[in-house]
Amino acid sequence: MILNVKLDTQNLHSFNDLVEIRETDNNRSQDYKMSLSNFIQLLSSAGEADKTESPFLPNNCIKYVQSVMGFRVYCSIPKSQWMINYNGNHFKVGFPKMVFEYEIFNNQQIAKEQKKYRVKLSRIVAIENKGTITGDTPVYKFPYSHVDKLQGSVCMGGNQLRDIDCLTELETFHSYFLLSPFSEDYGAKVKPTTTLAVLFSDTFNEKDFNDSYLVPAERTLNEFFLLGKY
Repeated sequence: MILNVKLDTQNLHSFNDLVEIRETDNNRSQDYKMSLSNFIQLLSSAGEADKTESPFLPNNCIKYVQSVMGFRVYCSIPKSQWMINYNGNHFKVGFPKMVFEYEIFNNQQIAKEQKKYRVKLSRIVAIENKGTITGDTPVYKFPYSHVDKLQGSVCMGGNQLRDIDCLTELETFHSYFLLSPFSEDYGAKVKPTTTLAVLFSDTFNEKDFNDSYLVPAERTLNEFFLLGKY
């Protein structure tokens, strides 16, 4: 991980003023801002710790990665049937077992009522409903819409996830995605090729998802999410 820090000395007048930080990890960059006071505290604590204590995590968390500005949290969602809204029509549809990747960012808590973390649902993949999840578990493309077929990036339109104070709150956050309206964005990703309308209204309407419909992403869990270094 590489950190680039921009200190504008002409505009830094107090410890509450902000510094700009760019974090680069595995060729993915994210820009942040934090107060000079918090930045100094972060640097001071980095050299003092002789052990690492995890935060409290959701029960369905399979892995988390801590960075300077927050966390990446990976949650397993069991194979189940969910009531969804597809183009204004409601269907109870079978979904495969899934892994959700959340990006968690530290909020600059200006007001007391402001929550500690901002949450972004970053990516979703499907996995087969068998065995223990490890870094070598093969991943598959999310079969329905609103998820990119190449990177697994999530599109939720104008729907936003609420801020949180504790990572344990992520345990039920998958429902925000599953209960958001489904449309044709990114389309279906199954074999044999089948339209969303048929998948929702017939193939998996009130039926468990059949894993034989999953399309391989040709990568393991570690490879897909660039994990396994630690």
